[in-house]
Amino acid sequence: MRILEVDPAILGRTHQYKYSRAYIVDGVCVMRYDNERGKGDHKYIGEQEYPVIFTAIENLIASFQADINLLRR
Repeated sequence: MRILEVDPAILGRTHQYKYSRAYIVDGVCVMRYDNERGKGDHKYIGEQEYPVIFTAIENLIASFQADINLLRR
């Protein structure tokens, strides 16, 4: 996981974090959360992209773990 604290005005964000986190199984990225420039907060599950509502880093980490738990079922 990578989390950087940045000036939100520089990257056009509503919060001060740039992040990227991936769940990889057998060398394949199964799920990824990030907020690349121009796309905002989002996640990929497989090839499908979904929006993510950012409220706090702690909530983002909890959501990521909850998604992993669902994928492991």
